[in-house]
Parts: sequence; structure tokens; C-alpha cells
Amino acid sequence: MRRHHDMGGQDAGPVDPTGHNHAPWEKRVDAIMRLVGDEKRQLLRVDELRRGMRGFGLTTFQGTEIDTFEVEILGVMKGALGPRMDLVLVRLSGGPLEHTGLIRGMSGSPIYIDGRLIGAFAYGWSYSKD
Repeated sequence: MRRHHDMGGQDAGPVDPTGHNHAPWEKRVDAIMRLVGDEKRQLLRVDELRRGMRGFGLTTFQGTEIDTFEVEILGVMKGALGPRMDLVLVRLSGGPLEHTGLIRGMSGSPIYIDGRLIGAFAYGWSYSKD
């Protein structure tokens, strides 16, 4: 059935997804859409976060062994990084973090609250222990 927005011509039929090699950006967008759109993944949205919520993060402090560290939500700065780009403020503790504060190389460490992923550690401030 033709609609008002159709440009005309013959029906082409369904698009063959194997018809071309996907560019790297197409693969990344597809992966993100699958992750965000899958309710089984248990993602926690920023608007669900509350001050005082506690969780954990995963990283490697030394070698290849995966270690955990504790996370406490301090707050959310709405629009801190631009429109619809919020910044979640957290306090990290556990393991060597008690003495060092954040450690370079922790970027990308996943952070979970109530077993749900909220995102990854991105950056922090030096001497920001308290």
C-alpha cells in the first residue's frame, strides 16, 4: 500500500542485511541499541539514582585479577557535560582506594547499583578523597 511519503517507483522488497559490510560506526550503533533496548540487561537510568545508594565497581588493581570496589552515589549534576549529558558523582572506597583515591587506568570500570549497571567510571579529581 502506497503512503503519502513514498517517493514512487517499484516496490524493492525487504532490505537484505547481508548485502554490504557494515562500517565500524554502524556496528557500534547496533551494539549500543541492542544493549540499551534489552530489558534483560538491567540498566539503571540516571533518574532512578538517589543520594546514598551503594553499589560496587569492577577493576584490576594489579595484574589480571578482577577486584571490586565500593561505590556510594553522592548526587547527579544534570546537564553538566552538555544537553542530556549528566554527571554522576560518586565516592569510591575499598582496596587501595582507601589510601590512594582514584587510580589512573580505572576508566571504563563498570559500576553497578542493586545489581544493575549505571555506567562506567570515567574520570575524577586529584586529591578528591573527601
